[in-house]
Amino acid sequence: MNVFEYAKKMELDGIHFYQEAADSTTKPGFKKILQLLSNEEQKHYNFFDSLQQNAGELSGFPADETENIFQQLWRNKEGFDFSAEQVEIYKKAFEIEKQSEKFYRLQAEKAENEKLKEQLLMVAEEEKKHVILLDGLVEYLSRPKDWVEHAMFTQPRPEY
Repeated sequence: MNVFEYAKKMELDGIHFYQEAADSTTKPGFKKILQLLSNEEQKHYNFFDSLQQNAGELSGFPADETENIFQQLWRNKEGFDFSAEQVEIYKKAFEIEKQSEKFYRLQAEKAENEKLKEQLLMVAEEEKKHVILLDGLVEYLSRPKDWVEHAMFTQPRPEY
């Protein structure tokens, strides 16, 4: 299995994981975000598929013996706890995506083949897009609890 086959398998597992989570909640906000994540995984699958068609076979990627993050979650019967606060659910999704990015970066460090290293870093950059999306969502939802915005506590803007 090459890096793109592994990445596509992980994206398919992610599509299934997020869609299953979306189907298991009746809360419209959760459902919408989880479906968005599932759709993003599909976009990444399509991207990796096009990359694979333009790349040659490279060896040195240990995908056959490596379980991806979504397979680990299923094996451990981990999902989302919809009774938790909304931000906690998004934090868990953030951690999942962060682990995916970290995995590809670690594999790139180990790669001896420069072309393989380049492809692994490309995949990691795509995963980083999910990390950034979820990080922004978590910050947006956490800000009212963590940040006081009041004229007495903020610095005046230059236009005032």
